[in-house]
Amino acid sequence: MIYLACDSKSRNLLDQLIGRLQNDYQIRLQDEDFEILEADVPPGRDQDFKDQDFEEMRLFSLSCLMAEKIRKDPQVHRGVFVDSYGVLPFMVSSKFPKIICALTSDEHSAKMTRDHNNANLITLGSKLVGEEVAFSIIKRFLLGKYSGGRHQIRIDMLNALTPEENSEVSL
Repeated sequence: MIYLACDSKSRNLLDQLIGRLQNDYQIRLQDEDFEILEADVPPGRDQDFKDQDFEEMRLFSLSCLMAEKIRKDPQVHRGVFVDSYGVLPFMVSSKFPKIICALTSDEHSAKMTRDHNNANLITLGSKLVGEEVAFSIIKRFLLGKYSGGRHQIRIDMLNALTPEENSEVSL
């Protein structure tokens, strides 16, 4: 399963990217292959924030939701998060066990983060990359394969930084 998420300013780009992924002969993304995640600010917290802070809380909640879904089976599930700069979802997601997230802005990094780091989530900024580059990044990430071998040491060290018992996140 591929989980997709975006902020409100990046929704048009995400919709365009989904269309291109569905039509790409190498990927052929089907409706049952992906889920667009939606999240709101937790109940009772929506009055605590101004409009600008509300969007940040929504992004935080959405980042947590995506990480939780991916970590249920991190070898199978992958995620792509598009927001203005990709930074907040990267920082939040990286705190979760079994999540290896990369902030990407070029297709080579997207390929290498799959190949060497076995990343299961990427974030990218819609204000940093256009549709063509974003499509290339996502395509490389989805088609990339983990090469294992000597790179597994790095993965084990990353996973040791976020033990399972620290998995509770409350807003």
